[in-house]
Amino acid sequence: HNGTQGILTVNTSQPVVETSLKSSVSIAPDVPFELVASDEGFTLTSAQFNPSVVYQVTVTPQLEGQFGGRMKEAFTANVSFGKLAPSITFAQQNGYYLSSAGYKNVALNIVNVPKLQLYVIKVYENNIEQLMRRGKEYDYHYDDESGSGSDYRYYQTEEYGDTVYKRTYDVSKLPKVNAAHILHLDFQDKLKGFTGMYIIGVKSAEHEWVQDSKLLNFSDVGLIVKQEKNALYVFANSIATAQSLSGVPISFISTNNQKVATIPTNGDGVAIFKDIDKQAPGFKIGMVTAKKGDEFTCLLLSNTQIGTARFDVGGRVMNDARMNAFIYPERNLYRPGETVHIATMVRNEKGVIIPDMPVKMQLTMPNGKAFSVQRKTLNAEGGAEFAYSLPVAVPTGTYTAILYSGNDVM
Repeated sequence: HNGTQGILTVNTSQPVVETSLKSSVSIAPDVPFELVASDEGFTLTSAQFNPSVVYQVTVTPQLEGQFGGRMKEAFTANVSFGKLAPSITFAQQNGYYLSSAGYKNVALNIVNVPKLQLYVIKVYENNIEQLMRRGKEYDYHYDDESGSGSDYRYYQTEEYGDTVYKRTYDVSKLPKVNAAHILHLDFQDKLKGFTGMYIIGVKSAEHEWVQDSKLLNFSDVGLIVKQEKNALYVFANSIATAQSLSGVPISFISTNNQKVATIPTNGDGVAIFKDIDKQAPGFKIGMVTAKKGDEFTCLLLSNTQIGTARFDVGGRVMNDARMNAFIYPERNLYRPGETVHIATMVRNEKGVIIPDMPVKMQLTMPNGKAFSVQRKTLNAEGGAEFAYSLPVAVPTGTYTAILYSGNDVM
């Protein structure tokens, strides 16, 4: 139990059939729950699990295994979560924008902590990049009585900013959701003359190692950055309305913490920093910042990159013939005995039609061998049509059509 929901893991000797899972599991006392199958069995989760209640979980013989296995009789077990260990966590761990046009509330999950200490630290603008690159520090607490320990992480801020707000809360007076409490924060900055972002920290008044902290920008200016080889595009939009913001000064900060350029956003809310190697030779951009009145927003590029490993972002590779071929079958599914009709169109790199050029198309079978090769000459529109009659006994599977130039360039 993590304070907001209980999690039960049931291991089985083989993966289970998901269609029979829901009807095969029951809980008493009855609570709503969700089931997720895995290779090792299934996981049962519910936000209504009470840590102080003993539950009876029953799995009926209707449960089926993916390899045909079945239970001989029903399985029943009593489970309880026991007393929850003290913990404090932010409900939202990843985001660090909080719109100034909203309520400025931050939700916390608080479990078995009677008194809570809140502190807000302002990190000055010229220290943000170093702090974010450094990240959180690690520490460890060992309990002599229980013989166990736990590690925790925190921001070391003595050299980067100053405390602007402190408060102690009686957790028993806070709203409660299941086993967790929700704390909504709102504060006024006493250092408005200095720009920067904030560290919101919360910890137990009794146990300092029970704590959590995160970085936050209190601003309605949201930033999106698109990076090219020698240019940066910064999009500024209102977080509350998503409207583009024009006239917002965007500063480009190098990885060694130097402001190399400041460019205002245009009518579309975009600031473009082109020819970086000429305008800022020897510098690499590591962060962008925006100021709009009293509001300040920053974005560290290394912390906000979108991973592209799962996507084909390499672009099209130019072939030796410097031409592009487009292949259009009439459909993508054929039966043995039918005729496959394929049309092709060829253009050069500038999209210009290439007429009267000899080409050949090879239809390759699933085993990699050529089924048929036909030669044609492109017509005046730079196109050609091919037809392949499939025998009744043709091997089934996925066939590939490949177009070559006259000198066998694919």
